[in-house]
Amino acid sequence: MTGSIYDIKNYRPITISVSWSYLLNDYNYPDEPKQLQFPDKVMPYIDKAAEKFRETRPETIDLIGIVSILRRESLNEIGTISLHTKIDDQSRVVRIELPPEIYKTAIDAHKSGAVFRVTGELMKRNHFYYLENPRNVDLI
Repeated sequence: MTGSIYDIKNYRPITISVSWSYLLNDYNYPDEPKQLQFPDKVMPYIDKAAEKFRETRPETIDLIGIVSILRRESLNEIGTISLHTKIDDQSRVVRIELPPEIYKTAIDAHKSGAVFRVTGELMKRNHFYYLENPRNVDLI
């Protein structure tokens, strides 16, 4: 398979507007740009940089999806689920380790086909997504 990351996604140019904090009102920034424009040809590099930042800096996120896989050794142990969800408008599978009391909610979601909602810190390691510190679990 040949091609670049640029060939895989449909990128659009973006413009970012910048304004200074009111806390800095005693300092004048006359030559600072108010807008930055990034053409579509640099977007693959920005996308790759964002991916690297996500690997090193977890992002708190609310996920909503379908529980597809349940794994645990015994009733009183931590269980792992796979949640089919969307991240950045793309379908993804996120692995989540859950304590027994939350794992039961995941079992209920899997049995009933209910949508599972959870908050945590999204990490990407070795091409896999993980949600750490899961909390605020609910069925929709």
